[in-house]
Parts: sequence; structure tokens; C-alpha cells
Amino acid sequence: MEIKIHQRLLELSKSIIGSEQYVTAVKANVRENHDKNSMITDTLEKGDMVYVEDTHIENSSRMWCKVTYFSTKNVSVTGWILSNALDGSI
Repeated sequence: MEIKIHQRLLELSKSIIGSEQYVTAVKANVRENHDKNSMITDTLEKGDMVYVEDTHIENSSRMWCKVTYFSTKNVSVTGWILSNALDGSI
């Protein structure tokens, strides 16, 4: 069972690289690295759009997405966000 879950996450992680996704969580923390203890660098809100640059599977229930987006100051920002904060295509 664990192998099937990991395989599904691996396929999913490959399929979303290079795609635009929308934040569906009310608020989502953007972190410096793909680690829940990593420094929070920004917070995104529901409806914000991000571009997925890369992914990192931490375990069978947690996948991180390296995203790029434009801040409110129209500056390009890159950071890591949990995949479950993004839209339903993930």
C-alpha cells in the first residue's frame, strides 16, 4: 500500500512541474526550504496564482512545491509551499 501511495505522489509531482496552480487554502505559508520548520518568508491567500518550478516528496502524506509568483510589490518571489494548499488538480 505504501509503495502505491509513493508511486502516485511521484507521478503527481512530475505532472505538476511547469504548471500554474492556485492557492485554495485561506492562507498558505511560503517557506525558505521544503521543511515545516524552515523560515516563513511570505504568506499567500486563497486565489493567488503560483508557477510550480519543482517538487519534493517529504513522505507519503507531504509533498512540497517550489513555486514562483509575483508579490504585492510586483517582485518575483520563489519559495516552498505544501501541495495541499494548492488547487484540486494536485
